[in-house]
Amino acid sequence: MIITLLGTGTPNLDLDRWSPSTLIQAGEHVLLFDCGRGTLLHIKQAKINP
Repeated sequence: MIITLLGTGTPNLDLDRWSPSTLIQAGEHVLLFDCGRGTLLHIKQAKINP
């Protein structure tokens, strides 16, 4: 199991911080939780291919 924190910022709107999001990869399963703005950008930056 691989857990990637894609954002750990604040749920409040703040241009300097990303909203929280967590990606869990377990075998063939890819789960995305609490995805806020910018999540897809962080997935690409982490070089994860969902």
